[in-house]
Amino acid sequence: MLPSTILDLIARTTNAMNEVGGRIAGLRAEKGQTLAVVGKAVGVSGAAVQQWETGSSKNIRLANLTRLAEHFGVSIRWLVSGEGPRQPEEAGTAFESQALALFRQLGPDGQHAALSHLNWMVSTDSASKQASVSNPYAGLKAPVKSTS
Repeated sequence: MLPSTILDLIARTTNAMNEVGGRIAGLRAEKGQTLAVVGKAVGVSGAAVQQWETGSSKNIRLANLTRLAEHFGVSIRWLVSGEGPRQPEEAGTAFESQALALFRQLGPDGQHAALSHLNWMVSTDSASKQASVSNPYAGLKAPVKSTS
């Protein structure tokens, strides 16, 4: 006999998978897409999508969840749990994603220092752009007089 905590965990996982399947089916219906279309977008068969929707497959790989979320334009968190904002945060560029990942690894003092440095960089860049707009010759060096 399994302890009740394990049975509770199994029941919650099963319910969560059924809810994920319901969200996938709902999104597919909203978009008017067939199982085959969604499967092709994710890189699986339409039958696999149907198994996710019905809950007969209890295992959706993270890569497939990511592709589903991207395909439907929803956040992974919402797709998996039904919680949080439905729309994903702005993804940004690969550089922005890398910067955010590094920023999240910093402690509070490091984050404060990083923000201070970024603010300084932006203000410096803005000041130089404003100077070049008001004076198109700003930053150009004067011609050197020839001594010959």
